[in-house]
Amino acid sequence: MSWWGYVWRRRYLYLMIAPAIAYYAIFHYLPLYGAIIAFKDFNIEPFA
Repeated sequence: MSWWGYVWRRRYLYLMIAPAIAYYAIFHYLPLYGAIIAFKDFNIEPFA
């Protein structure tokens, strides 16, 4: 059986897992970008 056949047979399992993966990606990994921005050297007057 090909890889796509394996995935197709278990498509409902993947559909049930997708919201959980989206939740963790949105609320646990994307906020890490804000933590990186917080520690960057930011100059409000770039040409002064």
